[in-house]
Amino acid sequence: MKKSKFLRCAVILLVIAMATGALFAGNTTLAKYTATASGTGTAEVAKWDVKLGSTYIGDITVSPMVIWDTADPGKTDTDVASGKIAPGTYGTIAGGTITNDSDVRAKVTVTATLTGTNWPTGTDQTFPDVIILTKGSTPTTFTSGTAVTLIDGVEMDISDTLALDSMTWTWEFGSTGKDGRDTAIGRAAVTTAPTLKVEYTITADQID
Repeated sequence: MKKSKFLRCAVILLVIAMATGALFAGNTTLAKYTATASGTGTAEVAKWDVKLGSTYIGDITVSPMVIWDTADPGKTDTDVASGKIAPGTYGTIAGGTITNDSDVRAKVTVTATLTGTNWPTGTDQTFPDVIILTKGSTPTTFTSGTAVTLIDGVEMDISDTLALDSMTWTWEFGSTGKDGRDTAIGRAAVTTAPTLKVEYTITADQID
């Protein structure tokens, strides 16, 4: 009799436990606080594009030793052997407009260097005495082998433009009282020819 009561109680407790479990399992969700965040960012590389005229300066091939005839400006001098200079010849280092088409600011420097080698050292015969250098239309004093600055570290904002003056070197023809000088230089070329070297540099650097 006691076992029967105990068994009956055990069965009842088991049924209650199963019913309670089913209730929680079927109808109740255990909750917690939760949050999620995500983000995505995209950026393009800033372009670097400083130009002289319409050409990127890194692609420019400068030819400042094209030799022209002072008597016929803009025409190749056919009265002098190709690649030679003499009284009545000149060369132009092109000017133009520098544009900062970059997506960053830039600092621009432009220089020209004229170097004379094997020139006579007599009175009025030295290289800077003979070759006249002009910036735009202004005569410019120079020393052989020393850079003449055309633009000195000018800072350019994005889309800025900057005017670059042309530079011209000239050996004048028939300079008053200079025939003897010019003849002496020409005679020196019989043994060791004096030379003129022109170097032209455009430098653009990003501003940090």
